[in-house]
Amino acid sequence: MDAPVITIVEDELIVAEDLRQTLEGEGYRVSGCFDTAEAALAHLLESPPDLVMVDIRLKGPMNGIELTEIVRKARNLPVVYITANADEETYRRAKRTKPQAFLVKPFNPRTLLAAVDLAFYNFSENQEAEDILQADALERKASSFPVADGFFIRAGGRHRTWPEYCTEHR
Repeated sequence: MDAPVITIVEDELIVAEDLRQTLEGEGYRVSGCFDTAEAALAHLLESPPDLVMVDIRLKGPMNGIELTEIVRKARNLPVVYITANADEETYRRAKRTKPQAFLVKPFNPRTLLAAVDLAFYNFSENQEAEDILQADALERKASSFPVADGFFIRAGGRHRTWPEYCTEHR
């Protein structure tokens, strides 16, 4: 099993590229960058990632909140909303979709990685307790979360696959 897979839905090319480079530099795999909700929809439904980062305001007829509402009806995916500024009504509407984190523009690598980590953590906290694999009790601050094909463990400051974690701790 590979590193956690993240899909980016962001209509600002420079922001999307910054997200992609930072995430890949930290060992995450980016399955795609889409500039409209319509372009991302089929990908998210057919090849769901482990996490999706969605700009709230996108070009085109559908915004990021509407995309999240559609995808969440079919797939249980952790969501990080990206926003530059959201009025109170937009924020309330976004909050109702129960995102795992918000990333406010402008961001730096540290806040980006904190939002991704928080999203994985919040997503795992919402899963059924019996479905979450318990990390090695000796590993400080290790956590796990289930995904479609297995488990990821947070250890040593990054997410690793369960087999990768076991190999490192033999």
